[in-house]
Amino acid sequence: MPDAPPTPPRVLVAGSRAFADYPLLAATLDRLLAGPGAWVVVSGAAGGADRLGERYAAARGWAVERHAPDWDRHGRAAGPIRNREMVAGCARAVFFWDGASPGTADAIARARRAGVPVEVVRYADPAPPPGGPPPALAPAAPLPPAPPAAGPPPPPRKLLDRVRDALRVRHYAIRTEEAYTDWVRRFVLFHDKRHPDTMGAAEITAFLTHLAVEGKVSASTQNQAFSALLFLYRHVLGAEPGKIAGVVRAARRRGEPVYLTRPEAVKVFDLMADPYRLMCELMFGSGLRLLEVLRLRVKDIDLDRKEVVVRQGKGGKDRRTVLPEASRPRLVLQLEEVRRVHELDLAAGRGRVYLPEALVVGLY
Repeated sequence: MPDAPPTPPRVLVAGSRAFADYPLLAATLDRLLAGPGAWVVVSGAAGGADRLGERYAAARGWAVERHAPDWDRHGRAAGPIRNREMVAGCARAVFFWDGASPGTADAIARARRAGVPVEVVRYADPAPPPGGPPPALAPAAPLPPAPPAAGPPPPPRKLLDRVRDALRVRHYAIRTEEAYTDWVRRFVLFHDKRHPDTMGAAEITAFLTHLAVEGKVSASTQNQAFSALLFLYRHVLGAEPGKIAGVVRAARRRGEPVYLTRPEAVKVFDLMADPYRLMCELMFGSGLRLLEVLRLRVKDIDLDRKEVVVRQGKGGKDRRTVLPEASRPRLVLQLEEVRRVHELDLAAGRGRVYLPEALVVGLY
């Protein structure tokens, strides 16, 4: 199984768009990020401190992770959404703030709520001409409150919550998130609830071998478990588990697929009642996967063009496929039934619908 270098820690460098003091930024980051290792600089893809942070990363050969706000999609909520995505998974955050920028103030507050170590540099206006008055700080807006010095620190986030955070910031599918968190949980339970920080390649090898020998899982299931554990160590714990060797691999069995002829498929459909018959007809005639047919929306069915639009299919991709003519009468009846149920829901003050990702934030 291939080894790869661990992912460097991420540092958020952001601030006011008017900030232009690169020597101050470089000196601050040199002090905070001192050490032999590289960092990934997270940027909000704006001017000022964001652009200077990218310049600092380029000068040191570090990677840059840019989070440009999607104003067209999210409107006024694009800034807070971008700030939330930038903060997630960062090991440190550095802000160069003029004391007035509300966007920077929001990012500072979000970083502190997430438990990220925060450094706020309040910078002065550009230097005056010789003999002029000394520079003054920008208009005094209150600094976002820091966590109280007294009292116990907030409890660390649980391991599975950290795994979910790392998966969501990388936009993994919800099914992948469920599978990976379940494998991490099973790995910990297999080793008597030891924390993965105290384990490494030997424990991973023992778990994967157990899956193949005693669990008798398929090769693809064993590979999924291995991918989940690699993700845990590299992207959550920030460590390399070491060389993993000697794993007993699950055997790959290649079987010949079984295809139904049209008469055989019709006999199977005749034994079904709606809506299950309609669902199976769409899977058979349109080539939809199970989750794709379960998530099908009214707006994705075009009766005039005789096509179905699949949204966010495998790999997060959209595609168009044919609408089987034989399913059209049942589909029309299903649409009428859905409309009737929806009108009853509206009359009862409900009628809600799922909105993808953070789109709902922009509506409130």
